[in-house]
Amino acid sequence: MIKRSSVVCWCSFVFAACGSQNASGGDLVLETSLVCDRTASASSSDYQDESLLATVAFADLDVAAAAPASDASFEAASAKSAVCPPEAEQCLDQCCDNGPRSEPTSTDYVITREDRDAAKAAGQNVLEYLYGSAAVNVSRFNRLDPRFAHAGHKLRVPQLAEGEVYTPLPQRYEPAKGQVKFILVDLKRQFVGLYECGQLRDSFPISSGRLSRGPHGENYRTPTGTTKVRAKKIDAKSSKYPEPNGGAPMPYAVNFRGSAYWMHGGDLVGSPASHGCVRLLLEDAKKIFAWAEIGIPVSVVSSFD
Repeated sequence: MIKRSSVVCWCSFVFAACGSQNASGGDLVLETSLVCDRTASASSSDYQDESLLATVAFADLDVAAAAPASDASFEAASAKSAVCPPEAEQCLDQCCDNGPRSEPTSTDYVITREDRDAAKAAGQNVLEYLYGSAAVNVSRFNRLDPRFAHAGHKLRVPQLAEGEVYTPLPQRYEPAKGQVKFILVDLKRQFVGLYECGQLRDSFPISSGRLSRGPHGENYRTPTGTTKVRAKKIDAKSSKYPEPNGGAPMPYAVNFRGSAYWMHGGDLVGSPASHGCVRLLLEDAKKIFAWAEIGIPVSVVSSFD
C-alpha cells in the first residue's frame, strides 16, 4: 500500500453501511462520513483475504480465450453500481494534486556476480540484499521482478524520502471522479492505478504488450480505450501461449477487453514484454483481484497526461 506523507491528503470515506437501493430502484447510495486527513494512510487489511475470494467469471469462461459473455449478461452483472458521496469532490479539490508527478532523482548501479552470490548466501533476493527496506521502491521504479535482477543488470535507484513509496501516477485523476472504483493503466509509465472517487488508492508496476511485432507481423501492443471489468478467475490459463497449445498460467486474472486481454500475475522484466495482457507481480495481482468488481471502468491510455 502507498504510505502517504504529511503533504498528501487521503480522503477517507467511512462506510456506515454497504449501501442501500434507493426508492426508485436506481444506483446504490453509500451512507458515509468523510474524513479529509493529510496524515491518514490506507491499510493493507482493506484488501480481502485471498482465502475468502470466490472465482467470479461468466458462464463457460474457463480459459483465457473463451467466448466473452453476451452484452445482456454483462449489463445485468454491472447494472447496479455504487455512487460517490457528494463530499468526495470537495475533498479532492482541497487535497489532491491532479498533475504529473516529478520523477525522483536516481543513481545507476550495475549488479555484480558478487552481489548475486552474496544475496544467495544470505537467503535474500539481490534487491533485498543491496537495498534492504528500499528494495520495494527499486523494484517499482525499475518495473522489475527481483527474480530478473541478474548480474550485469543496470538498476536505476530512486532517491526517496523515508517511508515514501514510488508512484508516477497522479493523486487525483479527473476521469475517475464520480466512480467509486476506477482502474487506470498507463502504458508510457508502465503502471496501473486503482482510484476511488477520483483519488489514487494504490498503484503497481506492470509489463504490458511488447512494442515489437511478432515473427509473422503479429501486433502485441495492449490496446487503448475505456472498457469494464468483465470477468475474474483465480487460476486462468492461456489457451494460446506458449504456442501452439497454450497452458501458460495467468493467476488472479481480471478480464478487461474481449476474451484475450487480462491483468494477471506474470513476469516483470523491466519493459513491455507480454503478448498484450497486463502483467503484474503476483502479490499485486492478488490485491487487484480482491479489489476489482465486475463492471467497474478500466481505462488503458498511452499516457494519462
